[in-house]
Amino acid sequence: MRRSAYLTLASGWTPAPTTQASDIHTWTKFLRRVDLRVASQARSSFVKLPGRASRHDHPPVRRLAELLPVLAQVNRTGFLDQAHAQATVGVSDMIIRSVH
Repeated sequence: MRRSAYLTLASGWTPAPTTQASDIHTWTKFLRRVDLRVASQARSSFVKLPGRASRHDHPPVRRLAELLPVLAQVNRTGFLDQAHAQATVGVSDMIIRSVH
């Protein structure tokens, strides 16, 4: 998703209903747009971290502590390539996915 596209959303990120994951909630906002244009590539382009379903009992301070090491590296050159090389299907710590 391009930042410019995100900035066109009327409300941007908002908390998801308890019945829906936050990423699905945000993607739904895009999919409802009549001016949506989609492209894809087979290369990994984002990092999917564990969601609230597996961390619902963790206080915000603990969740932040878990994310800080990844956030400190995510924009580093080669981070996605390295994470992709280490990724394993089914590992809950970090899953690399391609957007199709």
